[in-house]
Amino acid sequence: MEDKNILLLDFDGVIADNNDMAIGIIRKCLEEIYGHYQIDSTVFDDLSQDLYYFNTGDNAASIKNRIPQTTDQEIIDAEKLFRGQDLAGMYEKTEMVQGMKELIETCNQKGIKIYISSLAHKPFIQGFLERNNLRQYFTDLFGKEDGKKVGHIQKIRQDYPEAKIHFVSDGIADAKEKADYFYAYVHDNNPRRKQAFADLGCQIYGNIKEIQDKLIVAFLEQ
Repeated sequence: MEDKNILLLDFDGVIADNNDMAIGIIRKCLEEIYGHYQIDSTVFDDLSQDLYYFNTGDNAASIKNRIPQTTDQEIIDAEKLFRGQDLAGMYEKTEMVQGMKELIETCNQKGIKIYISSLAHKPFIQGFLERNNLRQYFTDLFGKEDGKKVGHIQKIRQDYPEAKIHFVSDGIADAKEKADYFYAYVHDNNPRRKQAFADLGCQIYGNIKEIQDKLIVAFLEQ
């Protein structure tokens, strides 16, 4: 069974329960750069989510879409401010998503190889896993240093060409990657994200236990 199915997990928001903190950091940066404009607070709310959940890799386009009057220098300053944030400190304060440890342990007991695919830096992922005694459950982990997520999936396919890849993520862009099965995790009932996933034809799950039950059935059927 172990070579028939591969479990691929996103990290931010799926293993690490840090979405609210990350969005808060982004919002604070935006307010610092664009606070001199008379902008409704909902613009900062929507743009923070755009840059986190709906990120296509082009921050400039997302910012210009919500704040058309922005200058190129302001975009450069915003991105520099994003990069300068204390993300290590954020991950040290982050708890695990409820139910995720049980899912990981259950799949491991069933002989399923488990990978992480994330755009977070690998030292952050590694440190979080070690603090939560989880590193031994993962065959490998891919981070920002390993390029885009589509490349992570391609690497797994090279190693296990016959395996079915089951990808659990809360990222809209991830739903378009080339996994065999995609599980959209939307724990906060966010209507924008739910609609975006629905438009892509994704099955939406509100808690990890639902995903675990679905995975076990899928593993047993193959």
